This record gives sequence, C-alpha cells and structure tokens, in this order.
Amino acid sequence: MNQTKQSNDSKDSKRGDFFQAVVAIKYAFNNDFMNFNVMTFEHYGDVSFDNKIQIECKHHKNKPSLSDTCEDFWKTLYNWLVNEKEFDKYVLFTTDHFPNSKNRISQLSKWNKAITGEQRWDILNEITFDFSLSEFNEYKITERNIKIIKTHGISDDVINQLVKFKNKQYNNSKFTEILNSLDNISCAEMEILLTELKDTSSKKYEVWNYSRYILKCQKSKIIPILEKINIETDQPIDDDLINEIALHPTFKEIERPAHEISQIIKNIAGIINSKVEGEGRFEVNNSQFYKMIFQEKKDFYKENYRPIFDKYNTCEAPINISSTFENYKFVNELKEIQCENDELEEAVVDYWKTINLLDEEESNSPGFTLQEYVPFKSEIHSKIKTKKRDFKNPDTSNVKKDNSLVYYRAAKQIIVYNRKSIVNFPYFVHGTMQNIVEDDELKFSWKL
Repeated sequence: MNQTKQSNDSKDSKRGDFFQAVVAIKYAFNNDFMNFNVMTFEHYGDVSFDNKIQIECKHHKNKPSLSDTCEDFWKTLYNWLVNEKEFDKYVLFTTDHFPNSKNRISQLSKWNKAITGEQRWDILNEITFDFSLSEFNEYKITERNIKIIKTHGISDDVINQLVKFKNKQYNNSKFTEILNSLDNISCAEMEILLTELKDTSSKKYEVWNYSRYILKCQKSKIIPILEKINIETDQPIDDDLINEIALHPTFKEIERPAHEISQIIKNIAGIINSKVEGEGRFEVNNSQFYKMIFQEKKDFYKENYRPIFDKYNTCEAPINISSTFENYKFVNELKEIQCENDELEEAVVDYWKTINLLDEEESNSPGFTLQEYVPFKSEIHSKIKTKKRDFKNPDTSNVKKDNSLVYYRAAKQIIVYNRKSIVNFPYFVHGTMQNIVEDDELKFSWKL
C-alpha cells in the first residue's frame, strides 16, 4: 500500500512539474511579460520573469476547492514574505476553485475584488483555524517558531541562546527553567516565549504556523506584498491549458490541426521540464526561448530550418589546433592504431567543429542536444558498434580481425541520414564518432 502511494505521489509531482513549464509558456506569451530578459525556474519560486512577476503553480487533477485554510495559499504567501527578492506582481495560479456553497462563506473568494492591501489584510484576519496555543502543554524550539518569535521583537541575543535547545520537547517546568537560565532576557520576552514556543511542530499544524507568522508580521512589511497578489483560480488542467495556448497568434501561421500545434507546446514544456529536473534551477533568456519556439515550429513548415551546419562546414580551425586535444582519448587511440598524420589532423578538426557547433546550437536553442543530437549520436554509436562486431568476427570479415586501422577507416564510411535539423555533413558525423570515444559512459574504443 505504501509503495503504491509513493508511486502515485511521484507521478503527481512529475505532472505538477510539467504543468509548471506549461504555465511558464502561457505567461511568456502575455503582452505584459513577453519582453522579459530572463525566465527563471525553481529559484525565487516556481516561475519568475525578471523582477516583473513571480508565479506559484498549483496543480490538482481533481480541481478541489481552495478553502480559507488551504496550504497552497498560506505556504505561498509565507514564501513570498520571506523571499529575498521582491517582484512587481505575484500570482497564485491554481486549478482549485473558490467554494461556492451558500452555507460556506469563503473569505479568500473576496481577495481579487479587494482593492487595497488593508482590505486584504482584513480578509486574512477574518480567517480562523481550529487551534489555540492554550491547548498545548509541551514546548519545542523549531526553525519555524523561531521565525515566529522574531516577529514579536525577541532580541537576537536571546534567540541565539535558545538555538542550542532546538528540536527537543520540554514540559512547562523544564522550559521555564531553561528560560530562567538565559542571560539578559526580560520578563516581557519570557511571557511571549512561554506562549509562542508551544510544540506545534506536527504536520497537522503546519498551515496554522504559516498563518501565525504572517499575521504577526509588521503591516508595513506585508501590506505592500498583499497589494501585488492575484489568485488565479479554476485554471485549465493539462491538455486544456495546452490547447488554450495553441490558439495564441504566434502559432497562427501554422496551418495544422490544433492537436499538432499542441504537440509543439508539449515538446517545449518537456525540454524545460528536463532542464529543471537536471539542473534544479534553470534560466532561459528571451532570445533562447523564442529560438526554442522556432526550433519546434520548423518541423511544421514546408521548408525545414537548418541551424549552423553550413557555417562549420566551411570555417577554418585555429592554427595548431592539434595541440589543444593532444591528450584526448580519441587522439591517443588513433595514434596507437597508426593513423596517418593527415587522418589524425582531420579527426581533430572534425571534433573541434562538432563540439563548437553543439555548444553554439545549445546556447541558441536549449533542448537541441536532448531532442536532436542525442538520438543522432545514438544512431551513429549503434552503427559503428555493429561494424566493429563484423570486424571482430572472422566468419563475417575478409580482413585481419586485429587490424584496427582498417576498421576505423571502414567505420568512417557508414551512411547516416539527416535527422530533423541535423545535416549529415561528414565532419559532423566523424566528429560525433570521436565524441562517442570521449564519452566515458559509452566505453567505446577504436581498438579491436
């Protein structure tokens, strides 16, 4: 049973991460934000555009109601308050909806209609939780309630002394004894600590603790944030949101069915999601984003876009380029199998062109490596491995099975076709072969 739950949690998390990337694409096409400099993921929150907007994305496939005591709201508001960076606008983008029952009055449903920060502050204070500190008899100093007591003006000196007692539970008499042992603690501070440091560390009280912190913050700190927050509820889920984005004018020149255009958006969201998963924090600038869009759109035009293969087909490598790569694995192997000097120099130049092209193309169009080059490289790897098996098998080869040089020259004659935007120029095919040798995970060698 537990394993099933963990599996479902993982799936929901991945689904939410993908949804986050789709929401980012939606906002990137918004007229107010489309001229962004940098789109950032998983740094100041889920998605942010420069200092213009920070978006928290909450994805729930069953689209439940957004209650007044919902963790999605209070945790998000807490994170915005403690964030070191301020934004011009904050958005809680959620698939949840406000309760609409006549018997259930929702304070948060008034949020977007409230004009001022003061009015929104009043809304927060109208929300009640079914807990009271007087109900608790044990004490515990945690990171969360340390932040709470800081809002009460407890001195740093007292807090620093309390830290050494963190994460242990104490009864009233023992905790009173600890407080009496502290240097320079006032009676007023002791009274606050005896109230606010009750043990509310259980998961059950987590949202309440967020609200306790928020409602104790100075109004001068919180109201300017409240004025900038919008709650976008009942948002489309999964394919519905993708289909909505597919109607954007940026795709109108593609005369294809909607489901095909939707695939473009899914591809871009997949690229972004893979980057976030791989790097934790990911940034893409405006130029890279729109080149990513163009990269994915090009397959829907009659004329395929060709990246920068022509450029490297004709460019000259730097003088003495061989010295740059003299200690590389593929260079040492080609020397061992007794390649001619011109063959060795050609291999180095092909490798140099290939890796520079890859760096430039990935910079221009994030996702090129993952979406196009990795499959292309895998195809070449498969073909040269097959050729190698033929050479090592005396029943299928007419040449000496230990002649690695003959094998190398034969491998360079394999036929590889164009793949999407990749053009099968010989330098790129051969440079990719050397790249395979350099890839430690593939464990490939030119030596038989």
